[in-house]
Amino acid sequence: MSLGTPNQPCSPHQRLYIRTLFEGQELPLDYITKLNFRPFEKARLPLPTEGKRVDGVLEALTRKQAAQLIDALVEMRDSAKA
Repeated sequence: MSLGTPNQPCSPHQRLYIRTLFEGQELPLDYITKLNFRPFEKARLPLPTEGKRVDGVLEALTRKQAAQLIDALVEMRDSAKA
């Protein structure tokens, strides 16, 4: 099974994991709000437009961008526990 290239669209598994991490940090899951900006900033990704559907924003990510966002969310989660 191929993991694909970094520039391919992110996988459904990556999107689900990001949504799970959003939920664990009590970030909005339906529409992007300013609360969702911090992980994108931390991952050094372009900020999504406020009011866009979260699913649409996640579907537009590449595998590499999704991995960067996951890393940022995990780091945020772990630092909140400390």
